[in-house]
Amino acid sequence: MSFIQSQVTHGGIVMAADRYAINRIFNPEKTNVMRFISTGHIHQKLYVTKHNMGIACCGDATVNNTSIERYIYDFIYEMDIEKLNTPYEVAKALLEYFKKLNPKLNTDFHVGGYDTTGNKINPCIYNIIIDQNICSKVNQDQPFSGAIFNSPCEITGKIFDYVGKHYADMTLGDAVEFAKFVHRTTKDAMRFKGSNEAMSREMDILIIKPTGVEKIEA
Repeated sequence: MSFIQSQVTHGGIVMAADRYAINRIFNPEKTNVMRFISTGHIHQKLYVTKHNMGIACCGDATVNNTSIERYIYDFIYEMDIEKLNTPYEVAKALLEYFKKLNPKLNTDFHVGGYDTTGNKINPCIYNIIIDQNICSKVNQDQPFSGAIFNSPCEITGKIFDYVGKHYADMTLGDAVEFAKFVHRTTKDAMRFKGSNEAMSREMDILIIKPTGVEKIEA
């Protein structure tokens, strides 16, 4: 599973992902023998919790020979939103959930949402790396700006380095267009490098505001 990107602006949180993934299922009796593989541009990488927080995943598409999508939905459906009511609490619970399934899982997650405890409404993005036991906040508390990506191509990092500290200057609309630009440029760079199938042409964008969530197909 290849490309995900998340960014915070004053107007809202933007999370984006392509749809390409490879599912590899191995013979449970002979773990080095593959018995099933699926590839395609229809895989879901963006999810929404019952209390309007976003989850993006990138990396291994299977957990214990089962599609990771199943476990993500189980996590969301079984989540107690009264106990897990902040992005940090959801991110920590997600980390612990997948560590129990497979502590060596090579999958990263982004969790985005609003912390509404107290009298403030603070946008937050957390980066979760399962096999390194990491759950870290990406954006600042003020002025809220911050962005992160996971990509199969070094071009993506160069784009983010070039933009640098200008994340704080972006509007919500800018962040949506930036996500489209990064996806398109990374995809095209990989095409000319000969890695055309490593990302899908299509992508999904999730816009999270304190008032709700909107999903866009691009």
